[in-house]
Amino acid sequence: MESIEEVFTGTIGFVIAMAIIGLALGLAVYGYYAYVQNQVLANYLWPVVDVVPYGSGYYVAVINTGHEPFFIKTIFFSDGSHLNVESRVLHHNEAWFYEVSELPSAVMVCSAVKPSVCVIAKSSGWSLIVWPSPLIVSVVDGPSAAWLITWPNGTANGYSTASFKIYATGPTTLNAYVTGVPQGYETCSITPSQTTASPGQSVTFQVTCQTPPSNWGGSGNNQPPNNGININLKQPPSNKTGANTTN
Repeated sequence: MESIEEVFTGTIGFVIAMAIIGLALGLAVYGYYAYVQNQVLANYLWPVVDVVPYGSGYYVAVINTGHEPFFIKTIFFSDGSHLNVESRVLHHNEAWFYEVSELPSAVMVCSAVKPSVCVIAKSSGWSLIVWPSPLIVSVVDGPSAAWLITWPNGTANGYSTASFKIYATGPTTLNAYVTGVPQGYETCSITPSQTTASPGQSVTFQVTCQTPPSNWGGSGNNQPPNNGININLKQPPSNKTGANTTN
């Protein structure tokens, strides 16, 4: 007869083996289910990518022809390079525009519901979108402060005077922020902080900065800078009447 220890050990080993097998089967089933779900979701991402030459660069238009919302994650170029853009979410029949200097060959779009599910769509000739006039944005930044401009389908940032174009199908609201104060200044601001403009119009943002107040010349015992020279101020001699002068 088997001892109690042998029976107990055999039972525990069997249970552990069954648990491991069950876990492995569960993971396999879950993995297959997730794969199927991802494939089904990817099949409903229907981007159409059109490109047209313009000046020394190209315009890119991505249109969502399906009903599954997605965003544009990456633009691939014919020279093998790529650009991460992270656009706004596009719903059915919505379009997104972008200007690039290199020839785009494909665009990666990802599901807004599950961002890990992505597809790559090859670009084609210009056919579906009539490109609107650009909205020209200028930032005048003499102090070289860091600034950020945002609008519904993109952002721009820099730390000097700059100008760029935005392509939109209608009135667009732009928000402006100062994100960094350069050395030698106390505070900076940008005006206007918000404005709305339409394609074909121009918008100018102005950055201004203020220097910190001087540490001398006011009340108290503060003295002007002396460039490293020590200055000792002596009391004036008392007057002949014997009165004391107090500073």
